[in-house]
Amino acid sequence: MKVQEGLIGIREVVLFPKKIFKVLIKRWYYALIVGIIGGGIGYLYAALTPTRYISQITFIVEESKSSGSMLNSIAGQFGLDVGSGSGGGVLNADNIIPFFRSQELCRSVLLMPLEGSNGLIVDKYASVYGLDKKWKKRFGNKFLGFSPVLKNNKLPRLEDSLLQIIIKKWVLKNDVYILRPDKKAVFFTLVTSMRDEKLSELFCEKLLQQGVNKYLDIKTRSKLANVQVLQRRADSLSAILRQKTFSSAAQQQVLLDLNPSNKTESVNYEISAREKNMVTTIFAEVVKNLEVSKTLLNQETPTIQIIDRSYLPLETEIKKPYYYFVVYFFVAVLLYLFFIGTRILMSKGVSVE
Repeated sequence: MKVQEGLIGIREVVLFPKKIFKVLIKRWYYALIVGIIGGGIGYLYAALTPTRYISQITFIVEESKSSGSMLNSIAGQFGLDVGSGSGGGVLNADNIIPFFRSQELCRSVLLMPLEGSNGLIVDKYASVYGLDKKWKKRFGNKFLGFSPVLKNNKLPRLEDSLLQIIIKKWVLKNDVYILRPDKKAVFFTLVTSMRDEKLSELFCEKLLQQGVNKYLDIKTRSKLANVQVLQRRADSLSAILRQKTFSSAAQQQVLLDLNPSNKTESVNYEISAREKNMVTTIFAEVVKNLEVSKTLLNQETPTIQIIDRSYLPLETEIKKPYYYFVVYFFVAVLLYLFFIGTRILMSKGVSVE
C-alpha cells in the first residue's frame, strides 16, 4: 500500500538517525568549521566581558513583638491610639525584597557624596561603566556631570533622565540583588555585583544603611510623632508649672505680711494655689502618657542586625573563555545537525508499503 508523499513512515523514522550520521561523516569538516565559529563566539564573549566584583551583606530582620493588652489599655486611658502592636503591615518580612530594590532607595544612594572626593556615587558609577564619556560625546556641553548640577537633592531634566536610565537599565537590572534563602527565616542577603571593587562594596553598604534608616522611619513614624508631641507638651507644662510655683510662693509671702483684717489678698493666694495644683495634675498625666508612648515606641521598633558581610578583596565573577568555547562549540554543532535533519525531511517524500 502506498502512503501519500510527504508523510513520515515507520521505516523512515528508524533510518533517519543513520542518514544524519552518514551526512555528518561525509561533511565532518563543515560541522567542525561551524563548531569552531560557535566556540570562537563564546570565547570572545567571555574574554570581552568585564570582571565583576561581588559584595554581600547578610542581615536579619527581627520584627517587634506585640506591645500587649496591658499597655494598650493603659494608653487608651490617656487617649492614645497605639494600634494592634503587630509587626505586620506594609513593611513586613515578605516586602523586604521589593523594598530594597525600589528606585527611590537606589536614587538616594547614587546621590550620596563619594567619600574622599567632591563628586557623587553616581559620578563614580558613570565613570566606571564608561557612561560619562558616552553622554559627553552625545550631548556635548549640555551634560556637565551630576555633582555640579545637583541642588537641594534635585537634578535638571537631562541629568535626572540619565539617572533614571542608570537605575532602571543598569543598577536594578544587573547590579543589585536581594536573596532570601528560606521563606520561613528572616535572613536576607543583599548582593551587589559591579565592575569596580570599591564601588561594589560602597554601594552595598550605603544601600543597606539607607534601607535600614528608611525602614525604621516608616515603621515607627506615627509613634515617634506621638512621643514628640507629648514631649513638647511636657516641656511647655513644665515651664508653666515653674512660673506658677514662683507666683504661688509670692502670693503666700504677701499673705503672711498682710493685715488680718484684709481678706482680699487671701483670695488671690487661693486662686494661685488652685492654678498650680491644676497644672501639676495635668503635667503628671502628660508625663505618664509620654512614658507609655516611649515604651510603645521601643517595643514597636524592629531590629536589623548584620550577620555576615564581604571584605576586601571581594569575590570576582569571571567568565572562563575556554569553558565558553567548549559549550558554544557543541551548541553550534547541534544546531548544524538540526539544520541537516530539517533539510533531509524537506528534500524528499517518505513512503511505506
